Amino acid sequence: MESLDILVDENVSFFHVQLLSSDRFTDAVLAPITECIIVSLDTDYPSSLFDAAWTRFMEASKGIEGLCALSGGWVVEEQKNEKAAGGLTKTFFVLKITTIKVA
Repeated sequence: MESLDILVDENVSFFHVQLLSSDRFTDAVLAPITECIIVSLDTDYPSSLFDAAWTRFMEASKGIEGLCALSGGWVVEEQKNEKAAGGLTKTFFVLKITTIKVA
């Protein structure tokens, strides 16, 4: 990580994500637009509730024009968050890759 010091400041944290399978993920290699979304939840929030909502969202996203890939997964490590109760959150990471810019 020391080699990245010239690119980032001390406020950046690295984490590991277990991405769920996506049948469109491999189609996204050449997509020009990538969005990364981090969803922070209280550590006691039931993962099963979010997983069910994520499944519905994935199903609904299949008709979105320009969407090449949509994948997400739980971050392995709890993340520090000063605004969260106890100072930690569980985090879900979303990777969205599109071929067109949405205004």
